[in-house]
Amino acid sequence: MLCTNYNKKGHTARFCRTPGLQNAQAANAGESQTCYGYGEARHLKRNCPKARKPNPDEMGRVLAIGNAEAIAGPTVVTSTFFLNNKYTFILFDSGPEKSFVSHQFKRLLNQTPQTLKDTFTVEIANGEIENTNDIYTGCTLTLNNHSFQIDLMPVTIKSFDVIIGMDWLCPHHAEILCHEKAVRLNLPGGESLVVYGD
Repeated sequence: MLCTNYNKKGHTARFCRTPGLQNAQAANAGESQTCYGYGEARHLKRNCPKARKPNPDEMGRVLAIGNAEAIAGPTVVTSTFFLNNKYTFILFDSGPEKSFVSHQFKRLLNQTPQTLKDTFTVEIANGEIENTNDIYTGCTLTLNNHSFQIDLMPVTIKSFDVIIGMDWLCPHHAEILCHEKAVRLNLPGGESLVVYGD
């Protein structure tokens, strides 16, 4: 194996830790590089100065895992609960910082979304970027005869109706119990509510 970035053995250019070296050498040698984003020479699309890089403070992440993966995964809990009095297939996940509703299911919420002051950018696990300006506030999530308010942003989700993230889990002092496939909520007054997944 020979790295074409700096002609050393041990790995290929694809796995090189200094890929910028090849670009700099090509630029010094006068080789043509074309940005596929804007068609300009001397840089690649990933290094394009014109491409808007989202502010990390404005970006969230959504895991795009399937139902079988979620059931096998140790850090998530899935089950069906009531949301706005509709059966909802829910994923409790400590990965995303916000909570989301699928575009298909949002129609069943029977409420009008509010417009966000700023556009929220979401990076899906497959690398695609999606923007949302809407949020459904004050939805009612029912867990074992206890009702909770939750705010949901609509995004593309394929395997679940709703993903509940850290913006809901943290204020409710929720813990995901990996081995039990359950979520424990520490309610006011010292009471605990344990919700078991599928």
